[in-house]
This record gives sequence, structure tokens and C-alpha cells, in this order.
Amino acid sequence: ATPAAAASIHGIWLKSLGGVLDGLQFDSSGRLHYLNMYSITGDAWMRQGDTLMLVSHTERYPQPDTTAYLLTLLPDTLKL
Repeated sequence: ATPAAAASIHGIWLKSLGGVLDGLQFDSSGRLHYLNMYSITGDAWMRQGDTLMLVSHTERYPQPDTTAYLLTLLPDTLKL
């Protein structure tokens, strides 16, 4: 798979949990950044159809790990 550059995905996605913002930044180059989450490092992201693949690692577990999420298109919203 190659890095996705879909306009509907790349950019910054934020969520508020208990008044604290954190989120993800999807660069059009396929690079992934975690925002306000300091224990995890993003390596890459890829879109394969309706599946979003996030590759990341931590200091404790340096081997890259991939997590898959199903993307659901709602009216005027893309839900992860």
C-alpha cells in the first residue's frame, strides 16, 4: 500500500476528553503525528479503501505496530 493523500483524511483531527484536547495529524506525505499524546510516536498512515491503517511505536515497545480503523462516511462527516 502507498500513503494515502485523500483530501477527506489529511489534516488535523481533534477530540476532547475531559476538557483536554488530543488528536492526530495526517500529512499528505503519509506521515502521522500524535498531538498532545507524548507516550506514542506516529510513523505512518495509509488508507486502503474504507480502512485507515496507523503505524506507531512507543519508547517501551520500539517495534512499529499497525492499528486498523474502519472509516464510515456520515452526512457531512467522516467518522473514525
